[in-house]
Amino acid sequence: MNRLKSPFPLLLLLLPVFSSAQQNVPPQVRGEMPAVSTEGRARNVLTGGFSVSSAYDDNALNATDNHISDTQFNVAPSIGIQQTRRHLTWSADYSPGFVFSQRFVNRDQVSQALGAGVQFRPTARWSLWARENYSVTTDPFQQLAQDPFLPDLGPLNSPNDSIVTPLAKRTAKLSNAGASYRWSAHTSIGFTGSFSQIDFDHLASDTTTPLLNSRSASGSAFVSHQLSKTQTVGAQYSYGDLRFTQLGTSHTITQSAQLFDQLEITPRSSLYVFVGPEYARSLFSEELFIAQQVVQLPLQSNSWSPTAGASYTFHSERGSVRLSFTRRVSDGGGLVTAVRMNEFSSEFRRQLKPRWSAGVGAGYAINSLANASNLGSDLHSFSAFADLQRELGRNVTLRFSYSLLRQDGNLPGQVQGDHNRAVISIDYHFLRPLGF
Repeated sequence: MNRLKSPFPLLLLLLPVFSSAQQNVPPQVRGEMPAVSTEGRARNVLTGGFSVSSAYDDNALNATDNHISDTQFNVAPSIGIQQTRRHLTWSADYSPGFVFSQRFVNRDQVSQALGAGVQFRPTARWSLWARENYSVTTDPFQQLAQDPFLPDLGPLNSPNDSIVTPLAKRTAKLSNAGASYRWSAHTSIGFTGSFSQIDFDHLASDTTTPLLNSRSASGSAFVSHQLSKTQTVGAQYSYGDLRFTQLGTSHTITQSAQLFDQLEITPRSSLYVFVGPEYARSLFSEELFIAQQVVQLPLQSNSWSPTAGASYTFHSERGSVRLSFTRRVSDGGGLVTAVRMNEFSSEFRRQLKPRWSAGVGAGYAINSLANASNLGSDLHSFSAFADLQRELGRNVTLRFSYSLLRQDGNLPGQVQGDHNRAVISIDYHFLRPLGF
């Protein structure tokens, strides 16, 4: 079986960005989400610190019944660097973590998180960018590709984070690169490419179900035109190949064409929407028992469906808002093969007093199997969180947070785990200018 290889080597980790989008190329087209504030955007700095936290989960094994609680303790130092030159911007950061479980010895783990990015603008017309994220964790709630210098991944380039899996170690490698060329004063053309590899290493648990490793490679070409200072429109064609390594030849190929529109409603708020048709071709197999032998019957499913999405961002001196919706074909989050995902998420943050701030958010997702042989199989996921933080000193912050998860449905092999989770942490963080 041919295995997909990452087209962007780990050399990027030595080069790498917090990058600013070219004026008439929306961040989502580049594969990233727009920032909702300018907080933490200092240039030419060295950053570092550490976090000490304790997390309580009332369903540590993600079981459907007989919930077993656990408390984990985590120590996570961090170091990062960011540099901006006339034509080059790059950043790199690293954060190891040491996790200790109160109840389960096999959950004592060392986690890893690395991020790097680079943007190069050799001329006024050309813009080149690349990023890579790598993480190893046993925390099913940890979002992929979280990075202090890099924007969040865009809706069409990020793996499926809407499903919380059973207890397992997850290794993720995510790459994104692209280039754009300013064809005229208001028109740009370009392309992007992305690769993701998600692997699960099961830990000892009676409730652990088989999880699927996935490889995803995609590419897109776009044209973007700035109608005015506040509105940019364009079109994009995307191709994707999603494979599942334990299932032999099982994979899904997608092709889609989208029209997009970005509107700067005010200097502090923007709206981005995209819509278009998406074609999916899934190759899979079913087991048949013939003459007391198991025979793999190859099958194929072809389908058309709309792909669409929208994101709204707002920021002010005292708060920020982000709302987003995405409908697309994606990976099954480790539980199943390709799914049609409908996901909505919201996040609100507010500065309450000079030293106090808070945030709340919620998300809802429906994941349905993409191949026609399992129509009606889906998983509903609802999550919500609230956090409160207090600055104890110039570089020290105390954080409290609570989150819940409800999962229900009839996906094959699904674990319908519900969670209530509380976290308290103390964070120390420093920032030093590099002197140039």
